[in-house]
Amino acid sequence: MSSSYKDLSLELKTAVIVVSGEPWQVKLFNQSAKLWFGDLQEGALLSTVISGINEKGLLRRLNKGRAAEFDYTVELDRELPVEFVCSKTDLCEDGVILEGRDLTRAHSSEMMLASYSRMIEEKTKELEAAIQARDQFFSTMSHELRTPLNSIIGFTEALIDEIYGEFSDEQLSILQKVYHSGQNLMSLLTNLLYLSRIRSGKLNLSLIETDLAEVCEHAISNLEERFEAQQINIVVDTEAAKECRPKVDPQLCEQMIEHLLDNAIKFSAKGSTVHVSVQPHFNVIRLTVSDSGIGIARENFNRIFQPFTQVEASLARAYEGSGLGLSVVSEVIRLHGGRVSVESTLGQGSKFHLDFVCDKQAVNI
Repeated sequence: MSSSYKDLSLELKTAVIVVSGEPWQVKLFNQSAKLWFGDLQEGALLSTVISGINEKGLLRRLNKGRAAEFDYTVELDRELPVEFVCSKTDLCEDGVILEGRDLTRAHSSEMMLASYSRMIEEKTKELEAAIQARDQFFSTMSHELRTPLNSIIGFTEALIDEIYGEFSDEQLSILQKVYHSGQNLMSLLTNLLYLSRIRSGKLNLSLIETDLAEVCEHAISNLEERFEAQQINIVVDTEAAKECRPKVDPQLCEQMIEHLLDNAIKFSAKGSTVHVSVQPHFNVIRLTVSDSGIGIARENFNRIFQPFTQVEASLARAYEGSGLGLSVVSEVIRLHGGRVSVESTLGQGSKFHLDFVCDKQAVNI
């Protein structure tokens, strides 16, 4: 190879030949070209290397700024179909560079890419089918288990109320544990049912203009016994709720608030205080539940909204719960077009915010 072309960078997987003159004479070539055409020499006529080449036709297309390319078959230990693309070059006077591409390699790559695409598509369909089957299983099992579980809870409650006769303190204590475990299991099944219905697109919202203060009162009332059992005080400030009545599903909204309150009770010490507030926040109305409990590390903020997650692994068994509550909250508020967020510091408590979409004119920004 002539030293005058030493700065030319050539790809070894592509056969490259530089020609000039009339007829075309070989000025430069790379190793692939030499492998394809054997005893290739500088100064040789290109027509003796590539038989049947239409040099004049290719040159006319190049002079008119059109694509100049042709197919050729190289005879090696097998027939090698290649495609040559021609273009002008300033490597030499009136220079033309021919770049040959192995079509079998290109075809093989295309076949491999198509195969991978089909495989990914098949795996995606399998994954979607598996997710659908999982959600259907959760939905079916939740329905099937809720009926007998309701009976267990109902009869246990009747026994605790001593409708069927009196019990000793020890017996009542056992019945209380049965009732409490039944309630926990019912909560798990309800959350599983909600998640499966949300992800399958079967959870329909009944959106109406709602007084968030009233919804908060209902949620707090439903958990009154738990607040009293843990001796936890609750402070409510929902005056700002009068400024905006967002369109929400009241029942689902109440359940979201209950989940946040349940977490606040669960992770707070006896005698502490839980705050519930409703405040305007930019163009949304923000409902906040805050506590002074164990708190959450910043790196775990995203994890807590994943199903079956309790971030305090070392303390996980010390706190009851399936880890589904915040997942349900996250999915339901998303369906409302809002969002859930958290502020927290380890050992100093947490604040969970529910942002509801509201008419900007109805909120004092």
